[in-house]
Amino acid sequence: MRPTAPATGRVAVFSVAPILVITVEDDRSSATHVNVGGQGPWVARAIATLGGTPVLCAPFGGDTGRTARLLLDDSGFELSATTTASPSGIYVERRDERGTRHCLYEVPAAPLGPRDLDDVYEAALRHGIETGTCVVTGSPFPDHLDPAVVSRLCTDLHAAGVVVVADLSGEHLDAALDAGVDWLKVADDELTRDERCSDGEAEVWCWLDGVVEAGKVRVAAVASSSTGPTLARTPRHRITAQGPHLEVVDTRGSGDAMCAALALAHGNDLPPADAIRIGLAAGAANATRRSTAAPGIEAVLSLQSTVELAVQRVA
Repeated sequence: MRPTAPATGRVAVFSVAPILVITVEDDRSSATHVNVGGQGPWVARAIATLGGTPVLCAPFGGDTGRTARLLLDDSGFELSATTTASPSGIYVERRDERGTRHCLYEVPAAPLGPRDLDDVYEAALRHGIETGTCVVTGSPFPDHLDPAVVSRLCTDLHAAGVVVVADLSGEHLDAALDAGVDWLKVADDELTRDERCSDGEAEVWCWLDGVVEAGKVRVAAVASSSTGPTLARTPRHRITAQGPHLEVVDTRGSGDAMCAALALAHGNDLPPADAIRIGLAAGAANATRRSTAAPGIEAVLSLQSTVELAVQRVA
């Protein structure tokens, strides 16, 4: 198969929970890494390494937020930043010689004030319209992001003709589905955790069929959290995709890398099967690295040929 590149382009990313991450390596290097984490920044980083240009729409407050913003500016990110009174979160971790991460210290991001949230929302809406594609991410912190905001943003983006890509779980996923999205990516263990379906492909297919046939999403993909296949449903097809079984170094950010690839591919009108192939290759490439959500484009292009696809037409 001839490799298909994720099409280049600008993609807006809505994020309310960027986190300053400090990682101490417990190995011979004894290195310390400082970067910006959280789902939104990780999706944006993967978009950049895959050849696209992310526009990260996010709040930054306090010393942690100022530091995070400086790091992103230094990395060449295109930011639509809102300066807030609420401090950004921080996460300090130690990674042992086996690669296992241990949390040493964590402070979640403080809730945003109404006007600060309005500014982040407006930035996502504006840049979503300018770029034509917007990735909507949630927040891992309890009571940090009202699901109604997610529903309203997806509705407004659609009204403006923007392609909406969502990578959400829990109440934020429900809110996005109520509003409707173009592409949805979710992990199978999140579906199980939220009791949307039990383990097993039959249950996952039932859930996928339900959300697509109800018109809540155009294309939905459930990524395996282990070595199982990724299952995807379009209005006309079921797609089963199996990625390569590589030696895993760190899986953190692989789902975000997959989401980034899907956003680039779908936002540029590549067929769903090609988008899934690219997404799996991006997730696999990321898992071979110690850095988070930074798959190399050349590795992704090479790994596409190892992704096995089966497409079944739905009557």
